[in-house]
Amino acid sequence: MARKRRKQSDPFGINRINKNMTLDLNRTMGRLGEISFQAEQEMQGTETRKIKKGADFVVQRRNIWTGRKIGKPLYVETKTGNARLSKHQKRMQKKKGRQYRVVRY
Repeated sequence: MARKRRKQSDPFGINRINKNMTLDLNRTMGRLGEISFQAEQEMQGTETRKIKKGADFVVQRRNIWTGRKIGKPLYVETKTGNARLSKHQKRMQKKKGRQYRVVRY
């Protein structure tokens, strides 16, 4: 395979380093948003379960005394800054309707 040519304006690949740093920062901020949401939910006494696709969490209320589930589960996607929903997340939001929430930090 041929090597990628570098742009004349960026001969040492500095822009690539800056981009990687920005992506790492965005990833870290997203994880902090998820952790703070999970902590808030635990303080309120709701059960949160991390899921893989379409949303970050499934939040379920439980009865304190019996441990039984109360109501329907709520699918929650946490976003930080001005992040947008992906196509899959938008599909999930349309499918679930009122059971899907986007929480912004």
